[in-house]
Formats: sequence, structure tokens, C-alpha cells
Amino acid sequence: MRTIGGIKIPEKDTYRVDSTFDYGKFKFIEGNRDVDHEKKLEESMRECGLLLQPILVNELYEIVEGQNRYTACMNLGLPIYYIVQPGIRLKEVKSLNSASKNWNTKNFIHSYALGDQNLNYIYVEQLMKAYPWANQSLITFALTGVSGWGSGINTYKSGDFKCTEAEYNKAVKVLDYVGQFEELLAGTKGKKYMYLLSIAFCYMCSSVDNDYLVTKMNKYGRSLGSAVSITDAMSQIEGRVYNYQMRSPREPISIVNEYERYKRMNRGRKKTK
Repeated sequence: MRTIGGIKIPEKDTYRVDSTFDYGKFKFIEGNRDVDHEKKLEESMRECGLLLQPILVNELYEIVEGQNRYTACMNLGLPIYYIVQPGIRLKEVKSLNSASKNWNTKNFIHSYALGDQNLNYIYVEQLMKAYPWANQSLITFALTGVSGWGSGINTYKSGDFKCTEAEYNKAVKVLDYVGQFEELLAGTKGKKYMYLLSIAFCYMCSSVDNDYLVTKMNKYGRSLGSAVSITDAMSQIEGRVYNYQMRSPREPISIVNEYERYKRMNRGRKKTK
């Protein structure tokens, strides 16, 4: 294989497209993204005919790109069209897809957890499986205490995410607490996850009595309206639930102010260590 400007250039004959009905010669790379839309491809093939776009495999016939196409063709008894590109392994697959839209963040987490056996990512994936109702932003906040999902995407993709056992155990407690309200908030108009994130913060906030919040949420939580932001969700929890009809000697608190103070203290904090 030649290199031009540091970039590997395969020999021309590696671009030859071959076909076969021998499905058993191909293997999946452990840690590659899951097969998740082969049924849609099967329906498309039945309507429009065979997709001629070949799959890409390495010299071991491990499927680098095209797992769903391979599975759909195998299920329909169609030939597999493929190109052999020697030398590509899971590392190259992740590197190529980090710059494209082929893989989502969940795919990268799964790959680092399963393919690399990276304990940091195993913790994340365990939480994703144990709490399927929790989106990635909530899980990240439960693990790190840092809000905002968008800034963490590149950290997950690069393999730099760090998580200790203590942080994992803390996240379990946070998500167990928040999970009490998942069904109650199911009918909430707007973005339910904003309320779930707000409750996760309340659990972490020392000024909030968590047992008291449970009691008040069960009594008044269904009065919450649509939330357009996390701050809006906290404001409604504060006014319509936590401080609503509060009796002395308990003092009202401003959850919104507590959150703003928390953000100032954690501004610039990263999700890696």
C-alpha cells in the first residue's frame, strides 16, 4: 500500500467488486455499531430491487462498513457485493466515522465499551441499558455533574471520557431518584427531559430536601406546564411544587438561584479528567 502526503492509498485491485452467496465467509467486528435498520433495507429491496452498493471488508472478511446491507441481503437470499480493503480494523472504523454522520454517539460508546473493553465507557453503557428512559444528556449529568450534552459529544467520540466507580455509583443513586418521576412526567407537555434534568440537580443540591420534594411532586407534579428550558422547568418546580403552600417553620428556597450559582462554580469544567 502506497502513501501520499501521509495518507494510505490502496492498490487499484483492492477496489474490485466481488460477489458471493457464501454468507458464512463474513464476520462482524466486535465493537462495531449494532445492526439496527436491516428490516427497512429489506422492505426497500423488495420494492425497488437489490441495492448494488457493496459492503467494505478487510482481508479477514470482517465487515467494516455495511453490516445492515449484509444482513438484509442474507435474510432475502441475495448475493453479497463486497470490496476487500486490507488493514482496516476497529480503530480505523471509529476514526473514519468520527468525521462523518454514519455513527451516532451511542455507537461510539458501545464500540469503546465492547470493542476496547474501556471501563469508563462500560459504566456509561450499563447506565444506558439500566435506565432506557434517560437520555444521554441526563446520564452525562448524573455521571459528571456537568450540564449540556452538546459539548460532550466529541469527548465520547475521541475515547477521552473518564468515569470512576464512585461516579458511577453516584449516578445510579441520581437516576434511581429521578426515575420515581419518569411516569408522572410522561404526560408533561414540552420537553420532559428538562424536568428530569432539573430533578437530577435538585437531588444533588444540598438546599433541597429530597424526601420533601418527592412528597410535593406526588401531590402537585401534574400541575407542571410546558417547559422551554431547564431554568423554566426549575422555576415551575420551585413555584408550583416545592414552595407551593409551604408551611412554617420550613423556609422557601430558590432552586433557580441555586442552579445559577452551581453553573458559575462549574463553568469551564470539562467532562474529562
